[in-house]
Amino acid sequence: NHCVDREMWNEAGEAGLLGLSTPEEYGGMGGDYRHEVILMEQLGKQGVDGFGASLHNAIVMPYIIHYGTEEQKKRWLPRMATGELVSAIAMTEPGAGSDLQGIKTTAKRSGNGYVINGSKTFITNGPYADTIVFICKLDEGNPPEERKIVSFVLDKGTPGLTQSKPLRKMGLHSSPTGELFLQDVRVSRDRLLGETEGSASRTGAKATFSIERVVDKAARELGIDRLAIRLLNAPGLHGTFGPRSTAVSSCYLPEALQKGAEL
Repeated sequence: NHCVDREMWNEAGEAGLLGLSTPEEYGGMGGDYRHEVILMEQLGKQGVDGFGASLHNAIVMPYIIHYGTEEQKKRWLPRMATGELVSAIAMTEPGAGSDLQGIKTTAKRSGNGYVINGSKTFITNGPYADTIVFICKLDEGNPPEERKIVSFVLDKGTPGLTQSKPLRKMGLHSSPTGELFLQDVRVSRDRLLGETEGSASRTGAKATFSIERVVDKAARELGIDRLAIRLLNAPGLHGTFGPRSTAVSSCYLPEALQKGAEL
């Protein structure tokens, strides 16, 4: 298991690296997305790849801030800011990818709560997340394409919820990515994110993920590029006739990474 150690989340919380853009009243640092971008760039620059802080900071926490009730914000956000709770958001499904229109996980009203059934895949932090936001469709007996998007927040250990072991992947081995299965999961009304069933809409979910693409992918890759340039110009990685070209040096990345660990 090459995944990031769980203790790293507690250490990140103690260092003030979780909830950078979350308001102080909910235990965060009171910053904005610029602080999240700087964090991701610096993680990339140091070669720290696979730590799911950007998803935790820039997707899940803002999602709860924007759509959760005041009680829900106070229930989860402070503990997410300390690292006590590691979060995930479950949208991607087998056969549907991240296409919200195609998801098949459903929630049906049952008494004063709901029953949820379905499965999710390639979920970052999924294997050991303590708090998971599930994106579902509300099944009111209407055609799937007409069903509204609803979100529920579930805890690890909820009866009927199964979190798989980390999937074996071609890359990003340090990032715990897994599958989630829901079989007749019964939840109370307070697990529905927001005041009403329409609070967390399809538009809101897509907008949240769009922000993460900038915060994580763009900023982290910028940091990784800078790390690569620094390593490829490190002593001992030069050819007879000067620095190796970028194209040629790509063949020496394992050597460069080893050298980086020694720097």
